[in-house]
Amino acid sequence: MKKINIMTTGLITKKVLLLLLFITSCKDKPLEELKNYYDNGSLKSVEYVNEKGNKEAENKYYTEDGILSYITTFKNGNPIKTLHFYDNGKIRYSSELKSKDTIEAISYFKSGKIKNKGNLINDIKVGWWTEYFSDGNVHKEYEYLINDGKEYQNQIKVYDKNGKIIENQSSFFTVNLSDTLNLGKNEGNLIYCSITNKNSERHLYVIIDNEYEGGVIKKDTFFIKENGKNRFGVYAYKLGILKVKGMILERELHEKKDERYSELEFIDHHKYFQKKIYVKK
Repeated sequence: MKKINIMTTGLITKKVLLLLLFITSCKDKPLEELKNYYDNGSLKSVEYVNEKGNKEAENKYYTEDGILSYITTFKNGNPIKTLHFYDNGKIRYSSELKSKDTIEAISYFKSGKIKNKGNLINDIKVGWWTEYFSDGNVHKEYEYLINDGKEYQNQIKVYDKNGKIIENQSSFFTVNLSDTLNLGKNEGNLIYCSITNKNSERHLYVIIDNEYEGGVIKKDTFFIKENGKNRFGVYAYKLGILKVKGMILERELHEKKDERYSELEFIDHHKYFQKKIYVKK
């Protein structure tokens, strides 16, 4: 009985070892290296493909002068990171997949310091982007939204070299609204800064998409009288998580003059915001 047990154990061990060797050999299949050349004979690219013909790993691409132009890293045929280079070998631009549809994009000065950075979705800028001076200090901050499928600049902050906001070149806002609201009527506050036009009269409104009983959504409009005391109302008709959506309407009224006549003209500027809050009793 002991001999039979020993022999059986040995057979099982051999089978396990063979299975492990088979799995390892499948996982470690070498990638095929493909080299492409320009007509002048210089190397154009070095690419790697797996057994399915999909690009893998770091693929390098060169100029006709033999200078490394960019490197793209692939995973099963999908690009996940790209680095573009200056002629001096330093990174000029990088893009990296951070989630299913979001790419982090960064541009660099020739010195190697960051020039600007932000996120892209389908080549459209989203969220806050930052632009820098060559010394590394922040120059501008932009907020982008996707509006009707298009890129929309919602806010801009411009800074001097000492880090102070230049208000007459900036247009931004701050919404003060508690993270927790009571059931029923609530109040929020808006601080607004905009590029002023001395030749026009400005009117400011906050429009909130308030949802009432029965799921009825009304666009409640609040006229802003004095900056710093800009109040608007939020109605919470049910308990739990509530997404507050609002729009800031800046309406400029100015005189449009011609040689023969003059007329008043409205120019509207829109900014958007939203915030998730919790409603309690």
